[in-house]
Amino acid sequence: MTFADRGSLSGDTLYAARGVWRLIRNDIRWSDDFELSGLGLIRSFFAQVVRLPFVVVFVLLVSRSTGASTSWPFVALACTFDLLGAMAYLLVAMITIRLLRLPGALGFVILNNWADLVFAIAAGVLCGMAHFVDPSLKAFRLFWFAIVVPLEIFFVWRAARAALGADISAAVLLVVLNVGIDVAADQLSAVVSIG
Repeated sequence: MTFADRGSLSGDTLYAARGVWRLIRNDIRWSDDFELSGLGLIRSFFAQVVRLPFVVVFVLLVSRSTGASTSWPFVALACTFDLLGAMAYLLVAMITIRLLRLPGALGFVILNNWADLVFAIAAGVLCGMAHFVDPSLKAFRLFWFAIVVPLEIFFVWRAARAALGADISAAVLLVVLNVGIDVAADQLSAVVSIG
């Protein structure tokens, strides 16, 4: 009996969740859970599309809890900027990896694509469950920023170290780029939605 059906999107997602958890825990078997090939790269970009419904749930519930707009154009704009931020980070990371002459860029992109899906599922599901307990989501937002966001940042660090064999300075650079581009995408979305 196998863990999940490889080759199906649901099976790949389960493997990715296990692989993300293994990489965070520094388990050397993390690479067993990802298809680190050209086909695996193409398949990993489907994760960026599949995560969008979870991002929609997250944006809707957080917007509702903070009193922000929950109109369809606002949600679509926020999700578009979230996806553009993810793609911009991958592009900037690829350029950086190329300039630093690090091997393993393919694996780094695959890891980040699947991790985006895993963290989006966590965001959507946890936010949905928390909304029923506390519609203001105050405890959820505290949990999110105190636990999950640092875990995501740590994941990027571990991915840079494991997939790229990056030294500390290169890993820190990739983490800072990730955080900076995420914040820029969020701020740009807010500016555009106001105007």
